[in-house]
Amino acid sequence: QSFFKAHSNIIELKGLGDYFVNSQRIDELREVEKLSLEATSIPSIVAMFDVKNETSQTAWYSLGTTLIVTTLLGALSLLFSRDAYRIMIRPIEKMKKTVQQLSENPFLHLEKMKSRGASDDNETDMLEQ
Repeated sequence: QSFFKAHSNIIELKGLGDYFVNSQRIDELREVEKLSLEATSIPSIVAMFDVKNETSQTAWYSLGTTLIVTTLLGALSLLFSRDAYRIMIRPIEKMKKTVQQLSENPFLHLEKMKSRGASDDNETDMLEQ
């Protein structure tokens, strides 16, 4: 009995005529909190251990991992959205604005460019200014 008091995680031990069982703790534990082992050489020797602490610790680690992954996914989606706006949407909006201004006054940009004395080498650069 002193051995079982020193090793509190043993809740059942059967084999070779000896039998120890702590039925109260067996009833309190869930199935995932019990670890049952059977000897391969002598199948009548069976031991059951309480792994409640390890199960609880694993659950906390899983929760922490989930929170970290969720935070990373949220942050990275915000960064992706910002980059997509800056690289793709903003230039399209700028082109739309330029086209609207040109539709209102087709010679507006030409007049600005000629007043600056710029060359007509690149029409796109001229329109974007």
